Amino acid sequence: MNNLLILINQYLTAFNNNTVMANKNQGNGRATQTPQSGTRSDRRMKPTAHSNDGQVEETDLETTSPNSLKMLFEKELKSIYNVEKQLIKALPEMAKSVSEESLKKTFRHHLEQTEMQKERLEKIFHRLRMDREDEKCLVMEAMIEEGKKLMSEFEEGPVQDAAAIISAQKIEHYEICAYGSLYELADVLGYHKIADILDRSLSEEEGTDRHLSNLGRATHDASFDLSDLEMHRQ
Repeated sequence: MNNLLILINQYLTAFNNNTVMANKNQGNGRATQTPQSGTRSDRRMKPTAHSNDGQVEETDLETTSPNSLKMLFEKELKSIYNVEKQLIKALPEMAKSVSEESLKKTFRHHLEQTEMQKERLEKIFHRLRMDREDEKCLVMEAMIEEGKKLMSEFEEGPVQDAAAIISAQKIEHYEICAYGSLYELADVLGYHKIADILDRSLSEEEGTDRHLSNLGRATHDASFDLSDLEMHRQ
């Protein structure tokens, strides 16, 4: 307990000192500002180059080394590319498996978005002069299989639809994390046009997740009513 109190006092002392310094700076007309995304002075702006067909491409000041941020960026691009390819195969099956028509439409619509997201990634590969050889995402493979297994444990109806929504949102959250991280890496590396492309896909994933949450509320209510009815029959 004494150690905890000492740590709390040290934290409060440091916080108060920082507050005093900030007030002094403001009084001297030197108010500090938090740097905004894309404007950090330590971020290097990458030059652009024109390919033979006249297309503007973003290039690097350095070649890719085995221990560089650019290599991490490229590996994650290939990983999410494989994710999209896996989902293009999985989403039609998910649409067939559910019973609620609005949920079927949601999966079909997201399939169209996923195909566009795959095409965007291919444009990024071309812009960075990367090959399309993807790296299999074992996490997504496992999540898809887990979703299939979960849905197979329930009969067709609201409860199975609820299981499908839960499985789909797990996938959406993974994609949101992946695209969010790629966006930040692209921004740090100075690939600002590529960051904008990735941000479009990120916004779509976030929108799909919100829509699934709305569908989930109605589906969960129906599932509860069905479960409650069956309990009274027993």
